[in-house]
Amino acid sequence: MKLAEEISLEGSPVSNANDAAMELARLWLVDGRPTFLINTQLWEKPEMWGLLLSDFVEHIANAYRAEGNDRNAVIKKITMAFEVERKSPTSSADPR
Repeated sequence: MKLAEEISLEGSPVSNANDAAMELARLWLVDGRPTFLINTQLWEKPEMWGLLLSDFVEHIANAYRAEGNDRNAVIKKITMAFEVERKSPTSSADPR
């Protein structure tokens, strides 16, 4: 696995150029486990996160397609893993 310094992400040019842009979440892996910060103050309706998750999957699939993978196969793998994880979580979502 690469070190975090080797694969850190830069800010989005679109969001950096827009003063009205708002950060929704930050995601990290710490010792191989996911850690999240989520801004729930932006939307009153929790279902908006479902729309965001769907868009996120689409962007992930596009990134894998750019690396030569089949976009639809990537989406299928992600959604299958999502359903498996929802039914039997491999990590706790409880705050520490």
